Amino acid sequence: MADNSRVTIGIVGQLPPPHHGSAVMTQRLAQAISDIGYEARVVSRDFSSSADEVGQFKLQKLRRAIGLMREVGALRSTRACVVFGTNRRGSFLIDCVILAILRKKRVRTINYIHTQGYKQLAESSRTLAKLVKWFLAQPELNIVLSPRLAQDIRPWVEERRIAIIPNCVAPSNGDIELDDQDASCTREVLFLSNLLPEKGALAFVQSAAYIGPEVKVRLTVAGDTEELSYKARLYGAARSHPVSFVGSVYGAEKDSLMRRSHLFVFPTTYRYEAQPLVILEALAAGLPVISSDAGGIPDIIEDGVNGRILSDVGPEEIARAILDVLQDSGKLNVMRQNAKRSAVDRYSFAAYVKNWRRVLTSLVGEP
Repeated sequence: MADNSRVTIGIVGQLPPPHHGSAVMTQRLAQAISDIGYEARVVSRDFSSSADEVGQFKLQKLRRAIGLMREVGALRSTRACVVFGTNRRGSFLIDCVILAILRKKRVRTINYIHTQGYKQLAESSRTLAKLVKWFLAQPELNIVLSPRLAQDIRPWVEERRIAIIPNCVAPSNGDIELDDQDASCTREVLFLSNLLPEKGALAFVQSAAYIGPEVKVRLTVAGDTEELSYKARLYGAARSHPVSFVGSVYGAEKDSLMRRSHLFVFPTTYRYEAQPLVILEALAAGLPVISSDAGGIPDIIEDGVNGRILSDVGPEEIARAILDVLQDSGKLNVMRQNAKRSAVDRYSFAAYVKNWRRVLTSLVGEP
């Protein structure tokens, strides 16, 4: 039950399942708001039951959208509302209706953008161009996750109405002690994600064929998909190579898997990639990260310092980067410390709460 003596902040976002970055960050935002001293009221826009359904049209999503609008209308008593913005065409149109309802109720709004691609959406039609301009102009503030991602909305938004708040790891992350790694042990290389083809699991598995005997390496794929044909391709590519599949992992099981690993690989080409939470979690576990230049990833990974950024994420290029990091134990240990330090300095839950405190107190006052 809500505490009527406290200032209430509304949140419109998706809660798990499915377990993807913005859904997890909905939970963490609610916790941060509560820790600051406000009352958090979440309206969940749970249209998808699995990661494979994200972005797909289904009739039950339309029925859920109608019910969602009634719940959004009930947020009229909140002092402000944070709306997780999307830009897939159907979801974006729903976002516009949500924002229109909140503005009609005179609720102050914040767009919380966990994606990229508004420029491409605006270029797809004149009508959508007008809607993108309207959508980004309505709230008091648009929050993006990194400087690179701010470029996607700058054509429509004044600089004073853009704020940058990076994602964060869970409050319990960030207290791992790292031991130096010697060259004799088998190097555990991890890929962990929802197994959408664009996330790069196949290229990761195929890279095993290009890793020679110079380093003892074992590749692990964590994640799952309902696409049986894609799963068959993954298992086929892994045949005769040191690759294991562990399925979906969460919570303590995921933390344990990361702590047993030496390197994290995430060769994504996903068009909506923003600031993958799994990369921040890997850094917090002391794992250097090999990834692509998609979305805001280059704002997280400094090439050669806490990981590698690849312009080409083909299997051979991934294998070369893996060997480059793992062949030199001294280099690996330095990169592990750098990875850990970058997570503690920039992506801690404490830093996340501090950033949101600054934004919310300036907008609605102290809790």
